[in-house]
Amino acid sequence: MKGEDLDVSTVRDDEGADASGIPNAAALLAFTTAAVRGDEQTLAAARERVLAELGPAGLVDTSAIIGNFQRMTRIADSTGIPLDAEINAMSVGIQDQLRLTEFGSAANTSRPGLLASTIGRAVRPFAFRLFSFAAARGRK
Repeated sequence: MKGEDLDVSTVRDDEGADASGIPNAAALLAFTTAAVRGDEQTLAAARERVLAELGPAGLVDTSAIIGNFQRMTRIADSTGIPLDAEINAMSVGIQDQLRLTEFGSAANTSRPGLLASTIGRAVRPFAFRLFSFAAARGRK
């Protein structure tokens, strides 16, 4: 949305995180992974790393985002909510890049057909511009 090139596939690659172009990616990935896996010792070390690299506000923001995504994912998974057809069609590429179909919840959403995927790829650049425009207007 900022017009920067990022390698989002590294969000699942501990060694490649720093090469992603995402600031503090390795620390954020370690913290997220530790929070999801629940190992208290690893989580404490990852939390300290985020605190050292991003400061107290960054630690709070990161923790809130992890907690929010955990909540949303659990609700969606427990009720079997699939992705909206439009979002599914526009996000096939990133779903593949991040290997999201490896997760059990992927069974809740069927893969879009060739036509829907093609339209989704064509519309995606405009959708992100629209989201950016809406976000900018919302900040005013």
